[in-house]
Amino acid sequence: MKKKQIIRIIGFILLVLWLFAVINNCERKKNLFYHGVETIGVVEEVLINKGHKADGKIWFRYVDVDHLQVLRTCSYRSRSQCYEAVIGGMYRVRYITGKPGKTATIYIDEPVYDTIYDNLLFQHRPQ
Repeated sequence: MKKKQIIRIIGFILLVLWLFAVINNCERKKNLFYHGVETIGVVEEVLINKGHKADGKIWFRYVDVDHLQVLRTCSYRSRSQCYEAVIGGMYRVRYITGKPGKTATIYIDEPVYDTIYDNLLFQHRPQ
């Protein structure tokens, strides 16, 4: 009987630690989205996992606004977002100040368009 109680206590502790990790991760993502530094990133490479893994990696360069340097990192995204990512395409990147390499996340659903190219396209459209 005592062995079963120890196993239950260990299981309960593991459950509490897992819940804490999930809540902490959600809070970090919320903090990143609302209070993160926003910059522009360029997609360099896309790696899509095959088989049962449903995600992929997007390697990108972005500008650290605090230190005015270009950094390179990756972001784990869904398989569908990896298919949408265009190599050489510019997208919004957000990161937390002081930890840009660890917290940088690229948002494939927020592309950044160059207004110069947009103006050229609209001026020279077929009639």
